[in-house]
Order: sequence, then C-alpha cells, then structure tokens
Amino acid sequence: MKKNKLPILLLLAFYAAVLHAGRLPDTIIRVAIEENADKVNIGCEGEYYYCDLVTGEKCFLADKDIYLVKPLKKGILIGDKEISANELRFSPETANQCVRIEGKRYRDSILIRKTKTGKITVVNELGLESYLAGVLTREVDPAWPMESLKAQAVVSRTFTLSNLDRHKDEGYSLCNKVHCQVYGGMDGENPRTNKAIEETRGQVLVYNGRLINAVFHSCCAGYTEDVKNVWKNDCKTVKYLTAVKCKFCKNCPQYYWSKNVEESYIRKKLVYKGYTGIAEITGIYFQNKTKSGRSKTIRIKYISKKDKPGETSISSAKFRLFVDPWTIKSTKISSIKRINDSTFKFTGNGWGHGVGMCQWGAKGMADKGYDYKEIVAHYYPSTKIEKWEE
Repeated sequence: MKKNKLPILLLLAFYAAVLHAGRLPDTIIRVAIEENADKVNIGCEGEYYYCDLVTGEKCFLADKDIYLVKPLKKGILIGDKEISANELRFSPETANQCVRIEGKRYRDSILIRKTKTGKITVVNELGLESYLAGVLTREVDPAWPMESLKAQAVVSRTFTLSNLDRHKDEGYSLCNKVHCQVYGGMDGENPRTNKAIEETRGQVLVYNGRLINAVFHSCCAGYTEDVKNVWKNDCKTVKYLTAVKCKFCKNCPQYYWSKNVEESYIRKKLVYKGYTGIAEITGIYFQNKTKSGRSKTIRIKYISKKDKPGETSISSAKFRLFVDPWTIKSTKISSIKRINDSTFKFTGNGWGHGVGMCQWGAKGMADKGYDYKEIVAHYYPSTKIEKWEE
C-alpha cells in the first residue's frame, strides 16, 4: 500500500538525533497526558532512568520510589535534584515494566517537557498498537460483540495515523481527550479489546490508496451526516464520509434525549465566544435541515445590552460545541421550547457530530451477524482495508 508518509517522516527525522537517549517503537505516537501542569509525581514498578535529550546522559532512579517533578526557572527538579535540561525522557529498564504518572500506568516512555509558560507537559511516547490498547475501552464497551470491537480497532488505528500532526504546534501527536481519542494508558486496557487490536493488527482504511480521516461518533439516530455539513474546512463532499442510513443504533440510551438549559448558561457561553452584545436570549430556533435530519443553522433572537432587539445565526455544529456537547448531544434537534422565563428545553436524537462510523450502529450490526469488514464498509463507503507498513 502507498501510505501518506509525511507525518511519520517528520517524527522520525525529529527522533534521529535522540534515539541514543532511550528506546522508542517504530511508529511513534506521542500523546499528551498532562498539559501545563505545575508538578507531577512519577514512579515505576521496576528500575527506570531518565535521559537528557540534548546530551544523551542517563541517570537511573530507584525502583518503586516516587519522585516529584517540578519546573524550575532554569531546568527541571526531580525529587531534590536540579536538572538543567528542559526535556527529559523517562523509560523503564525492562520492556515489560511501565512508568507511572500520578499513579496511572503508561507503556514505553514518558517525555516531560518544560513549557514557555514555566509549566510542564507530560507526553507518553509509545507504539501504535500499545496506544490503541489504551484507547478502545475509553471509546467502546469491552463487553460489546467482538466484531464491533474489531471495527473500532481498525477505525481508531486509521484515525490515529491520519491525525499524527493534530497537535504538532504543541509538540505532540494527539491529546488524551475526545478532541482526538480518549486514552487511558495501561489502566484502560482490557483482554477483549486487546484481542480485537491483535486480530486486526496493522489494518487500516484507505481510499484511492491513501489513509482516510476515519472520524466516528457515538450514535447517529438513524442516519449519519455528510462531512460538508459539519466542518466547513471540508467544503465539498468526501465520498467515504457521506450520509448513510443506519437502522442498527436504536438501543443507544441517547437515541432520544431532552435537556433543560438555563438561558443565562447559554448566554454566558455565547458571550465567551465573542457574542458580547447579548443581554438576554428571547428565542432559539433550528433551521435548514439536512438529508440526515440534522439542523445546519441555529437562529438566536435576543435583547442587546442597549435594550434593542437583535438576531444572529450560528452553525448548529458550532452552537453545540459553544454551549456544551454533553448537554446538546447532537444537532439532530426536533424541538427547542422556552418553558419559562429562564429555561429552554432542547429535544433531539443521537449523540455526536454524526460523521463516519456510528459506534452504537456498529454494535447493532455485530449483534445481527455482520463482521467488522462489513461494518466499516457500511459507514465508510468506497474504502478498502489494507495493511499498514511500518
């Protein structure tokens, strides 16, 4: 397969000068587990060491001892030892050990970097398949059918490789939150999801010979969404991210949802995003339904701070993120009612942006006997499964 090598080449070029400073896997995933922290506690169940990434100098640390790591004006403090370096890599001496950050276990290596703001960022550097082991249980229930877990493994692997530069400006590949994929380290692993990863090892989704951006969501509520209706950067239809029917996710607890939201809460969120002239929201309306039944636009009527009526429109996808995606679970909104002077009631279907694989739909397909290849083919039409080459 002809893969998109640019992100990998950039990472390998960066590491070429520092491979002597610690062991690293072939395909390196660099996931932030602590950002802009004042301090962290680090430990290991066995002997481990840290490396100065500039000099390559190693210093071994006692096993099972926990060290407080803090940024200094010049360098980093480890326990009671001041180190002049701004970047240190911590690695276990033996491959079957792990490094602990705040008591949580992580495979391979930990990079601690001092930031420009005088804080520290902690990055777990590890191999692709090990990273996926810490992702899958945070994205799907390990008790789900094995074929749905395999589908998630292929999708998450593809998403990871196609988004390695998502946080390049911050100095790492991916964050450990829903913005990328939720990652729990070794404590997030499970034998069933590990089996799904192993049985699909190296398998990725491609379109016209290139990795796809395999985005996914929790529940589409009957129809996935075309990417062009969600993210404006994708101004035209992407063939593998078009809207497809899904009759498999009706058992999702969020297939139907409703939520009462205070007017003051919505207003506060909008003001924070730059809509500073709003004194009171008097009405919220959804408009321009797509093929999948999702709203494209939210229209807001308000009284301005100058006591004049006003009106503004926001894309529904942005409005959902502005307010809270756990509160407004999707843009598939069936009604918005003002139930009193201070509260709006939102009613809708599904959870997430709606693009790509519906996770509850994948479970439903597996329950009905579909295998993982059929599942991903349904949600990503015109794609193929191929083997990723290290």
